[in-house]
Amino acid sequence: MKKKNNINRFFIIVLLIFKTILINGININNNNNNHIIINNNNNNNKNNNNNNNNNNNNNNNNNNNNNNNNNNINIGCQIHSWNDLNEFDQMYKKGIVWNKIDVHYLTATQNGFCNSQNLNDSRGCFVFSHDIPSFKFQYNTTDQLLNYLINRKDSWFKSGDINIPKKFIALCFKAILNICASNPNNKSITDYLSLVDDFLKVLIENKSKYSLNVEFILDGSIKPIDCLRDRWRKFNLVSTWINSPIGALFSNDVQFGYDQFQVADIYISYTIPQFWMDLLCLVSPPFGKFTQNNSTKTTPYPILVWEPSNQHDIELVSTSYYSCIKRNSLINFPELLFASNIDPVQLSLYSASVSNKAWNFKINDFGFVSSSSSSSSSSSSSSPSSPSSSPSSSSSSSSSSSSSSPSSSPNLNNPKIVSFNNLNNKISTTYFILFFSNVTNNDKIIYYHNFNSSEILGNLNFMNTFQLNIPNNSDFKKPINSIKILNNNLLFLIDELSNYLIYNLINNNNNNNVVLELLNFGNLSANQLNSIKTFDILLNLENNNNLTIIEYSSSKLCNLLLIIWSLNFKTNEKYQLSKQCIFSNLSINSISTISKISKKSNSIIDSIIYYSNSKGDIGSIYILLNDDYNSSIIFGPTIIDVGQQVSVSILNDLIIEVHSEGYCYNSEIKNKRNGPRVCEQIANSTPKILNYNFGTFDQWISKINSTTSTTKNRNLITSCDNSIIRGTYNQGSFPNVLLYNINDDDDDDDDDDKNNIGVVEVHQGLPFNFIDFSDCGKATPWNGILLNSWELLPQYLDIKLN
Repeated sequence: MKKKNNINRFFIIVLLIFKTILINGININNNNNNHIIINNNNNNNKNNNNNNNNNNNNNNNNNNNNNNNNNNINIGCQIHSWNDLNEFDQMYKKGIVWNKIDVHYLTATQNGFCNSQNLNDSRGCFVFSHDIPSFKFQYNTTDQLLNYLINRKDSWFKSGDINIPKKFIALCFKAILNICASNPNNKSITDYLSLVDDFLKVLIENKSKYSLNVEFILDGSIKPIDCLRDRWRKFNLVSTWINSPIGALFSNDVQFGYDQFQVADIYISYTIPQFWMDLLCLVSPPFGKFTQNNSTKTTPYPILVWEPSNQHDIELVSTSYYSCIKRNSLINFPELLFASNIDPVQLSLYSASVSNKAWNFKINDFGFVSSSSSSSSSSSSSSPSSPSSSPSSSSSSSSSSSSSSPSSSPNLNNPKIVSFNNLNNKISTTYFILFFSNVTNNDKIIYYHNFNSSEILGNLNFMNTFQLNIPNNSDFKKPINSIKILNNNLLFLIDELSNYLIYNLINNNNNNNVVLELLNFGNLSANQLNSIKTFDILLNLENNNNLTIIEYSSSKLCNLLLIIWSLNFKTNEKYQLSKQCIFSNLSINSISTISKISKKSNSIIDSIIYYSNSKGDIGSIYILLNDDYNSSIIFGPTIIDVGQQVSVSILNDLIIEVHSEGYCYNSEIKNKRNGPRVCEQIANSTPKILNYNFGTFDQWISKINSTTSTTKNRNLITSCDNSIIRGTYNQGSFPNVLLYNINDDDDDDDDDDKNNIGVVEVHQGLPFNFIDFSDCGKATPWNGILLNSWELLPQYLDIKLN
């Protein structure tokens, strides 16, 4: 056997030489050219004659030729070492199908550990932990896993429901035992194997008894070879293959147990992440039997890779797999799954340059947009020359961004995004308008890029770039505080000093643009120059020419002041409806809000405030505004998370909140360490971590209202929350988020098809000199704006779990 292994090693070295000569060049070419899903129609912007801008436009046109070359590349994740069962409901709400649990064995004589876990089997015990468990912590057990499976038999593991995909749970057994090389009568070994036998037996029995739509995968120390070759064959379970036995790479020989190795699980090194992927692509056939077996399966097993978390490494591995597929087009390759310790949304964004299952685009001043990939270079930050002063914007949802006090990182770009739907074409198209500023010596210069897409997470097409037409006699200046499109034809912008601009959106079907026609401008209030503000704007249902503007501000005079305005956007008539100091003892350094007409009455407004304080906490308050615009504090303030720079958006009854300086509950270190359990961690504000929280209006109200006297107005949303979905999605600062609908209907009372709802987010990228100590998965640095979008699964928010 040793001689055979030496031959295999020699074979690998030879392949490596070929890889170095051949594959790297192919990968580089593909990485630079084949992962752009941007179309460019920049020729519409006839006033942009700057040579540098034209060069960028040519690059965009070249990128258009490669559009959609890789739309069929399927990249996902296997959740790795999420060993806290309290996190499983969130995991499945995020659309996860594959996950791995670490099943750690300890003998009954190991310092009484099993007794400390209330496990009294004389053979020892299993607990869920990657690293060696500690007496200091309590762990989940195999019995608790079984109870979870049974309790969720009508939800996550329901058979016969096409909306609930089959689940795959890899059981990675860990034991410090040399099972087949030791005395088979060794008590520790016989006890261990006996426990494994019983656990697998009861799993399979209950899977059959309750018709659980789940498959269990063998992993870790119970690899079915040598003395274990046929031990669990009766359960009809397959195993992962991790580099050995080498014969199982090509063969399904039952004599050696190779037929049980059906899931390739490939190691990703830290030095050359794509090494093993490139190597296995060189064998014939590529990846051995793991691509050949797929032709006989209705649901092929994926190729697993473990366990990169940085964007740079994820992109290199993804590109290697993509390159292999392109060079072997006649082979039916399976899905690539990253055994991932990070959040699935973050993984989807980090692999977006290859998979096209999410948007993660780098954007510079000229509107040159590229897929965010490790090979992309930074673009110079200079302003467009002679930009046009007219076109597009309008949106079917509400987006409020935060005003904030000065922070450690400057808001260089102040990115804000809105959307609208064009229903005049046979194909519904959503337009996105991204506002930004890059000029430091003139506060009245603001630019905006125009994009469109005909479907959620479809092709994103760059159209043109314009300078916002701000009247000379307007006091409006950057940064933009809040922005909203109402009734799909009216754009409202307001700055930090309450100066506003109102534009009419005129659809021009001839050149696929929407012209911004200035309607009015003015100022709501010249007071409180040193206050932190946020606004939300609602269309008055009784008079469609009137806007109801809800203003929250924080200053030394009043920590939370509410002013409600009425503004006629045609006549520019405005008057103050009410003014009320709500809190005088609340610390606020950034604030954002959403509002909606209450389901109870058209004269009642539901309003939720999100804010951050100097301690790095994020709080929330629910306020009800009655028909005479007097406010009643219903619930809060409640501390719900940690972070800064909040932004929130509402569409119908769905709310998404994002913020920077957040916290990641899941990472390689946090998932693998022996304690504390994931959701027992103490969350601390962490530089550049971007978090999302997504739930229904009722779920948010419940969260704000669910504090007790012992929690002291704290009810943090964790990755184990039973209603609101929480996670980390990227790294950066100054996020701005928007929920949008691909349909025209933005009536809050309508129950839209949840599959038509998308999310788009923009933020300032990670500085090139940033040193990351978070272990949360580092993003590729980018000094400009990043545009992100990922899959939302609102259909799982209200799923019945018991």
